Amino acid sequence: MAIDASEKIAKVIAPSSPTLGYEDILGIVRQVLLQVGDHDWYNDDLHRWSGFTTCIALGFFDNEDGAAALFPDELGKKTRFPNGSKVQIRAVCDPDGGGFGAVVGEEEADICTHCTSWDRNNPNFFVSEGCYHYLQAWIDMRNLPSPNSSQTPGLGFAGELYEIVNSRKELRDPHHGLLPCINYAGLEHSCEQYQEEFPPGQDFVNIARGIAKGLRGRDLLTDVMLDFNTWKFVRPDIWPSPPNPNGSEEAQFEAPTFRAFSPATDSRGSFFAKLSSEELLMICSECTLTSFLSLATTSKSLYSRLAAPMFLDRVIKMMMARGSLRWIMPVESMQGEIERAVGAAKNWLCYSQHGPTDRNITVFQSHDFPAFAFVHACYAWNPMRNRERIWGQVKQFEDLWKDFRLEGWEVNRFQLQNA
Repeated sequence: MAIDASEKIAKVIAPSSPTLGYEDILGIVRQVLLQVGDHDWYNDDLHRWSGFTTCIALGFFDNEDGAAALFPDELGKKTRFPNGSKVQIRAVCDPDGGGFGAVVGEEEADICTHCTSWDRNNPNFFVSEGCYHYLQAWIDMRNLPSPNSSQTPGLGFAGELYEIVNSRKELRDPHHGLLPCINYAGLEHSCEQYQEEFPPGQDFVNIARGIAKGLRGRDLLTDVMLDFNTWKFVRPDIWPSPPNPNGSEEAQFEAPTFRAFSPATDSRGSFFAKLSSEELLMICSECTLTSFLSLATTSKSLYSRLAAPMFLDRVIKMMMARGSLRWIMPVESMQGEIERAVGAAKNWLCYSQHGPTDRNITVFQSHDFPAFAFVHACYAWNPMRNRERIWGQVKQFEDLWKDFRLEGWEVNRFQLQNA
């Protein structure tokens, strides 16, 4: 497989390479693809994270085997799930993922519990502890509609999540427990722990760029992963450091720059040209980063305003504080995140030749904090790429939450009111 992919990649890259021929590029690509199968290259501290090994189980664990006790339906058959009003939250206490005996916040209970996706008659499910905390932190409950009057009253966060998952028209996949309505960005292919086949891209621009820079062997792996649309599943709570945190003159970091246009050369009028800088800032801070950059291309005059360094810095910081880049900020409920994030921010302040500030997340809003360079580094850093992937899935669950609040259950599988 590696040889076939190598030949395809080399044929695409070689014609545009000014210095290397087909055989040279073929050898470089073969070398890096063969190393993908070497598990040592990813066996580092970036993979050791409690969020990967600890899970939170939601459900009811009343039966002897730990499964939920079901309620009778209209025909008297026990097919209906308990509603989420008294849902239990448990931590995994079995490394095999089968025993959920420790009730969160209480002493460990010496019982056998059942939490699996194989049995569709069992509403219990579990989620990564880290992702559970990200769900709680990143779903803005204050901006969601009020709960639908037809659903179970008085549900908390866990109760709503339990009913959202168990009231979907399409239930979880019986093999992996994934919801069909969620786009997992290809991660579902790795549920068996090891994935041996990846569909390659078409242009391999990242591999070509890396080879042109002189990268070889393992140093090219990140570019291979980008072109193959794969993820290095590393812990999402390590923030990037500047290339030269000590502030010396060597290896100076250069963030992308924008070409400057003179507003006078732009003959097209624009609605946005009539807005003040503050009005424009409020609008842009509500955009995604992609939408913001797309908006900047609508006219040269607008481009010049949005790409101005001071305006760009303010927009990025507002996006990080409460907008589409909020995923970059640390989550307080995740142990150690604030300390690691603030430590990284201090390094960037030192890099920009300014001293560190107090130990709190306001450092990211500091006037001297190089927000654009930092965000650019986040998009190129595997832990932050994984963090953004999780953010994307949380936003999908936020959409499910809105639908649930507005429309109620897609399918009512819960106990009858008189049960």
